[in-house]
Amino acid sequence: MYEEVEDVLPNLGIMANEIVKARSEVNEIVNELSASIQELKEDAMCSKMEIRKLKVLVKVSLVSVCLMTIVIAYQMFGKATETSFVLGH
Repeated sequence: MYEEVEDVLPNLGIMANEIVKARSEVNEIVNELSASIQELKEDAMCSKMEIRKLKVLVKVSLVSVCLMTIVIAYQMFGKATETSFVLGH
């Protein structure tokens, strides 16, 4: 029985080394994936901030267009009833 144990011991050492190598490889992969996930989170945050800025810009532009339309309509129709509207004068 002792001889059988002695025969198996080198194989156990080899298996232990392979397990240690596999663990270190898995740890490296996990670290790389964690870094990739962090980068993706940062990119997502930047994208969200850009979308918010663009939404505000669109709203401000829409309000500006509405105000300009109201001013133009007032000038065309409001002043036309007060005085005669002649282009160029």
